[in-house]
Amino acid sequence: MRAVGIIGLALLVLNGCAARTIGLEDVSIQAATDANNNGAVAVDVVLATKPGAAEQLAKLPAGDWFRRRAQLLRDNPDGLSVMSWELVPGQSVTAPVRRVALDAYVFALYSSPGEHRVRLATEDGEAKIHLQATGFVVEGLKKAE
Repeated sequence: MRAVGIIGLALLVLNGCAARTIGLEDVSIQAATDANNNGAVAVDVVLATKPGAAEQLAKLPAGDWFRRRAQLLRDNPDGLSVMSWELVPGQSVTAPVRRVALDAYVFALYSSPGEHRVRLATEDGEAKIHLQATGFVVEGLKKAE
C-alpha cells in the first residue's frame, strides 16, 4: 500500500513538471487584395519544440528572422520547425500543424517598418492570420493572462 502511495506521489510530481504546449492545430492565412501594399508577403509559422529556441524567437522582429533563419535552424535542428508560404494579394491557404510545440510565432516579411511578429497562443486550436496593407492581425488568440 505504501508503494502505491509513493508511485502516486511520483506521478503527481512528474505531471506537474511536464512542459506546457500550445494547442495550435491549424493555420489559415488570408491575404487582402492590398496586402503588403499590393506585393507578395513571405510568411513563416515557426514552432519551437525546445525552451531555448522559444526564447530566441520571442525577441526577433520579422526582418531579423528572415535574415537569420538559415543559421537559427542550423543552431536549433531539433528545436525549431518552420512552415513557410509566400502569398500574393487575394490568396489564401490553410494547413494543419503536425508537431507539438512549446511555442509558435508567425513572422511576415512586409515592406513597411514594424515587428511583424505575433506569438500564436490560440483559444480553439486555429490561428487565422489576416495579411493587410502594412501589417497583419491574428484572430483566435488567447487573451493575455
